[in-house]
Amino acid sequence: AELLDARNATEANQALVSMTAKPLGASRAVLIRRSFLGRARMVAVSGQARFDRRQRLNDLTEQAGHEALLRREMLVWQLGDGQGSVLATLAEAHGDTALAAIPLADASGDLHDVVVLHWAQGDEMPNLNLWTPLWVLSRPAIALQERACHGALRRASQGLLAGLTRLFGPRAFKTKLVVSLLLAFVLSAVFVD
Repeated sequence: AELLDARNATEANQALVSMTAKPLGASRAVLIRRSFLGRARMVAVSGQARFDRRQRLNDLTEQAGHEALLRREMLVWQLGDGQGSVLATLAEAHGDTALAAIPLADASGDLHDVVVLHWAQGDEMPNLNLWTPLWVLSRPAIALQERACHGALRRASQGLLAGLTRLFGPRAFKTKLVVSLLLAFVLSAVFVD
């Protein structure tokens, strides 16, 4: 409800991380979004923390989000789980004892956002599977806010991008078949006497 009541997409992003950190007992929550070109960027940080001044921590947070997007699953790390992963490196650099990177799917199941949660004390981390409805509903609510804020030109370019993604992506066999047949018909009408 808070995400839908937000005045714009930026406020919705900030509401998501701020309102997620408090009930989960997290010391910090970060929303990371993958751009069209595939680069993961920090979009919002919970009200309990600011963007880190050290670029290395921001880079590690973005890498943790990118890894969760690539794996398409929730990544959880607690003290004692071993070293070597991006989450372990981030926890060591930030001084945390537990971390979680949770990918958020949009209405079509595509993953573009990740919430990275930090806990200073690992015993404060709740069972994150109990919060599944939040992870399922938050990205479609933010997407709705984003579409409402964009102008006509931005909506048209997003529609064109969605059409191209549908045409050249792994799904939508019927769309590809119809476009291929239409293209074959036009080419045969132009080049065949």
